[in-house]
Amino acid sequence: MVCFLFMTRLAFGADCNWRDLTGKDTFDLYLADTIVGTLVQTVEYDEKSVTTIVTIDMTMSMAGSGNRLEVKEQRRYNVCGSMVSAYQEISGPSGVNSWTVEKDNGQWNSLVVVGGVKTTRKAGDIGDNLSSMCRLMQGIKSLSIKKGETWYDTAFEMISAQNVVTKVCCVGVDTARHIWTFENIDNCTNRTEKQQLDGNGRVIEESVSGIYVAKNRNRRLAALSYPLSSTGLAAVSPEKRPDLSELFSIASDRARTQEERVAVTGDDSGLTMDSSVARWYAHKGKLWVLCNFPTQCLSAGAAPLQEPFRLWLRPTITMQCDNPKIRELSNKLRGDSKDACALINSFTRYVYTTLQKRNTATFSNALETLNAGFGDCGEHAVVLGALLRAAGVPARVVLGLVYIELKKAYMYHAWVMAHAGEWVFADAALGVFPASGNYVPLIVDDTGGNAMRILRMVGKIRIEYVKEGGK
Repeated sequence: MVCFLFMTRLAFGADCNWRDLTGKDTFDLYLADTIVGTLVQTVEYDEKSVTTIVTIDMTMSMAGSGNRLEVKEQRRYNVCGSMVSAYQEISGPSGVNSWTVEKDNGQWNSLVVVGGVKTTRKAGDIGDNLSSMCRLMQGIKSLSIKKGETWYDTAFEMISAQNVVTKVCCVGVDTARHIWTFENIDNCTNRTEKQQLDGNGRVIEESVSGIYVAKNRNRRLAALSYPLSSTGLAAVSPEKRPDLSELFSIASDRARTQEERVAVTGDDSGLTMDSSVARWYAHKGKLWVLCNFPTQCLSAGAAPLQEPFRLWLRPTITMQCDNPKIRELSNKLRGDSKDACALINSFTRYVYTTLQKRNTATFSNALETLNAGFGDCGEHAVVLGALLRAAGVPARVVLGLVYIELKKAYMYHAWVMAHAGEWVFADAALGVFPASGNYVPLIVDDTGGNAMRILRMVGKIRIEYVKEGGK
């Protein structure tokens, strides 16, 4: 969700008075009609450095103890409106991660600090320009933006380190009420964002289909109907706030039978399965029918690994399998065993029985999670993946759905695929190995950088069951 809050910029063509942008707005964030946090956006103009500074502070608190997310972001723009530097920090119960981008001698550089480990890399051109916000305000004030106008704009998303291209369309102009309505859709999530702006070009309310709603407290104070606490949050305790996993689950009154296969389908526009998992599906019309996964693990022996399997032994930003602490633990658990199936089984049981089960609003890497001692499915997956890689067993993280009988629903989940002659699933969060039958893979993501792709599917997909060999 963090991605949506910083991406959209609207583009026109005119010189801007940057001082027009200055101000402070506070938004209440809703999930399932419940306020779960606040977002404060402040725009300042620095006369000395001739830069415009946009600062965003967001706090969310979901169900469960310690489940608090804090995001701080600051972006600086020059006199032409082009971004010159940006910093984002995400804090959760298990640690603080940060992303910094800045330009040096004409080259954009990115510094990522995750779990205390620093990673630097060169970044390509960044097409983030603040002048769009100023020009939007001018267009609304001068009544020059008309219903039906469509244009494209580019903004930089910090976590995935990519430019996001957004198609923007003005879908409503209500001059009597001084309200302009826009619909935006980007090439990253392919989801529709709707914004309502007032006659000064300030956001009244914005929402992303199936994800969240943000209401500007400053600009619609008289219309608020919910009780506010002294902190501005609705008077709902964190324990009674919705669980993210339940909000985005897919109801199903039963699991599939052995004679059935799971089929994934989308809305009327159809569904394109991510390329990282498409090989596990048969595409039949609008249905993606999932193949059966191994219900047993049969090691293929100790033959030397060939490419590309060696790729999945390397350390990543989320699975630091070369870290001394992780390598030491992996060696201790492995002992003298060389059987891949036995290793996957014992490592899965270790992570399942050792880590505390706690929902978190943030995503932590393997080293952070080991130090913290707790996490949800994502944390369990990266710890298991890192330990397996350190032991010489190729492992990757899978994001998708799992059927939970108690909830009568498919819940969004993370687990591991490990190679023991063939790929088998291992679920350290639920303590299942081999994991099959109730699992629906949607994305394979080894670094956390592609997790946003799953947002393309949240709230848009359905699960059906088809008989073996047909419907």
